[in-house]
Amino acid sequence: MKMIANHMLHDRTKSNRKPIEVAINNNVNWCRKIADLHGVASEATPVCWLAKEEMPLYFPNLVTVSHYCDVKAIVKDTPKEQKSFFIKDSHSNLNLARHGFSSLFSAHWYILSTRPHRNIELADKETETDCYWVTTRSDLALWGRYWSEETDIKSVYPDEILELDSVRFYLAKNRHSLTGATINIDESSVGIYNLFGDYTLFDIMISRILHDIPELPIVGYGCDEEVANLSRLGFEPLSKLQVWSKK
Repeated sequence: MKMIANHMLHDRTKSNRKPIEVAINNNVNWCRKIADLHGVASEATPVCWLAKEEMPLYFPNLVTVSHYCDVKAIVKDTPKEQKSFFIKDSHSNLNLARHGFSSLFSAHWYILSTRPHRNIELADKETETDCYWVTTRSDLALWGRYWSEETDIKSVYPDEILELDSVRFYLAKNRHSLTGATINIDESSVGIYNLFGDYTLFDIMISRILHDIPELPIVGYGCDEEVANLSRLGFEPLSKLQVWSKK
């Protein structure tokens, strides 16, 4: 796998945010956009982001922002009428087990602060890989089938999401394998989500994303395997997060 060369991106953030703050902010913006698409009211404070109704599959009801959260206040805000409630503990520093929550999984935030030094069109040709940004409903449906055969993509990502300039779905595929991801663009970063498929094509897709959006760092979170595969491309792990559930 070819490495992405270390050429620093231009910092376009309006504040001196730490990388972990940039990653969490992008994730909060991502969750808010999905909530808006599904007509779910939400609110954001310096402490956390909270959805006031049930969120679609795979999305949390609450994302902590501050390192210092009042656990009792967070639990108190949990709607009693909801069948389930998911909390993303962005700093992995809350003990929610004593409040009836179960730990679902832990992961690492990560960041790529470099840009590729390669001709993406030539790279596509050399590997016979077609890497593109999904723009039609039929292609979104195809992306959804590759992403998850068990999930109806429209129940999570309705067709209206294609109308958002700040959200994109990417696919990279050749005769032998494929990979895909969703990205969320805000003023400070490109958030990468739903990364799936053959990790040997990650460099092609990441290079395409940075070719299309050259001046912003990429942030995201993933399991140890995902972080290990992305570290070969110059990604750096940040701190841990934990997702909790209560049913």
